[in-house]
Amino acid sequence: RHGMGYGKLMMSHLEDLAKSRGATEVALRSSITSKAFYERLQYQIQGDTFGAVGGHMILMTKKL
Repeated sequence: RHGMGYGKLMMSHLEDLAKSRGATEVALRSSITSKAFYERLQYQIQGDTFGAVGGHMILMTKKL
């Protein structure tokens, strides 16, 4: 189900884990359809879209 906050909670946990291990930035590959979700979590698009199995992807990063 969408809109229940599970994705946001999971991303928060993963970001906290990355911080605890000394990371200052995280990166991920997002589908075009998930881009807005990650933007709401303060992720920034890095570069152009690229083709991948299952559709076009976007590299996104976030400073921790």
